[in-house]
Amino acid sequence: MVTPKPIRQPIITIAGHVDHGKTSISDKSKNINIPNALSTLRIILAPIILFSLLNYSKLTFFVLLGIAGLTDALDGYFARKFNQITRVGIFLDSIADKILISSVFIGLVINYNLAIYLAILMFSREIVVLLGRIFLYLQGKKIDIIKAIPVTFLGKLTTTFQLIAIIFIVLEQWQLFFIIFTIALSISTAIHYIIKEWELLYAKNKI
Repeated sequence: MVTPKPIRQPIITIAGHVDHGKTSISDKSKNINIPNALSTLRIILAPIILFSLLNYSKLTFFVLLGIAGLTDALDGYFARKFNQITRVGIFLDSIADKILISSVFIGLVINYNLAIYLAILMFSREIVVLLGRIFLYLQGKKIDIIKAIPVTFLGKLTTTFQLIAIIFIVLEQWQLFFIIFTIALSISTAIHYIIKEWELLYAKNKI
């Protein structure tokens, strides 16, 4: 008796196209790798960075923030270069970024007079992206989350302005106009991700 081969679930992209078969996401056996270790390091650095903010250790803060930023750049580089992209890695990278940014904003609210509502508005994109990533991760192999919601120019621009805003606030040189512009970028990116996630779900339900 010949055992039939299992049918692979199609991969649904954000455009609604179906990819039958190949995917760039590595299997679970490859979850232990350098990119994931770098993302884990960023999570470990987050409370230390928060502690430096709470103790007004600006030099320590900038050094640690620079190291965290370097791990953020390197984990993606190594993942692509050595084909070590995994669902766990994508999820871990996103979680690490959100934990890091949220830790910094907590420190700014406590010790640098940043209004809570401003911190929440600036962090709006992170909340939306985090919830979206969690949802997509729970969908398993039915959705290719790399193709579904790729990093966009708007997202990169928002992150850049968030970091600049954080540096200005710590140096106590920030201007309200710059903060408002960063908030506008964050909200715009959050709306963009919501639209992309909705399109993804719509495409998935049509299959």
